[in-house]
Amino acid sequence: MPAMMPLTNDTHMRRLSSRLLILSVSFFLGGVLLSTLPLNQEWMVSLNHMVTGADPFWSFLTQFGEGGAALLLLLVFTRFSPNGTALSLKCFLIGSLASPLLKSWFSHPRPLGVLEPGLIHTIGLPATAANAMPSGHSMTVVAAVTLLGLCLPSGGKYKIIFWAMALFGAAVALSRIMVGAHWPSDVIAGAGLGWLVVALAHEWEMRQAWEPRLRTR
Repeated sequence: MPAMMPLTNDTHMRRLSSRLLILSVSFFLGGVLLSTLPLNQEWMVSLNHMVTGADPFWSFLTQFGEGGAALLLLLVFTRFSPNGTALSLKCFLIGSLASPLLKSWFSHPRPLGVLEPGLIHTIGLPATAANAMPSGHSMTVVAAVTLLGLCLPSGGKYKIIFWAMALFGAAVALSRIMVGAHWPSDVIAGAGLGWLVVALAHEWEMRQAWEPRLRTR
C-alpha cells in the first residue's frame, strides 16, 4: 500500500493550515453577507428547482452529511494515515460544539419559515426551526472531504480521487438546498466552518497529540 501523507508539524502543514483559515474566513463571511441580501432567496428558489424528478437521489445523498456517518467513514479511511484517527475524532468534537453554538447565536430562520408554501420543492420533512446558519451537513462533509484529501498518498493519480471526493462533497452540500432545508448562505458558511474545523483539529493535534495513545490501545 502506498504511504499515506504524514500530517505532522512541518512548514508544508503550516502553510496548508493558513490556506484553510483563509478559505474558512472567506466562505463564512461570504455566507453571512449573502444571508442579508435578496440574492440569497433568489438563489434558493433557482437552485431548488434546478433539478426535478430526482428526490430519492437527493434524499440519499444528504445523509452523508450526518455527523455520525461521516465519523464512521473517516475512522475507516484515515486509519492508515499518521494522525488520521486523532484528527477524525477532534474534527467531530470541534464540529459538534461549533455548529449548534453558531446556529443558536445566529438564529436564522429556515427557508420553510420564511417562504410561502409551494414556492420551493421539499424532500422529506425539512426542519423549520430558526437554526439555519450555518449548515451542519455542509460543515461535516467539507471537513470530512478535506481531511480525507490530506490523508491521501501523494502522487498524480490520487488527485483524481481527491477531485472526485470534492465533487461528491459539493453535491452533498447542494443537497441541503435541494431538499429545502437550507439557504445557499447557510451552505456557504457551513463550508467555511468545515475548513476551520480541520485547521483547528490539526493545530490541536500538533500541540497535544492523541495519536500515540490511540495507537497503543
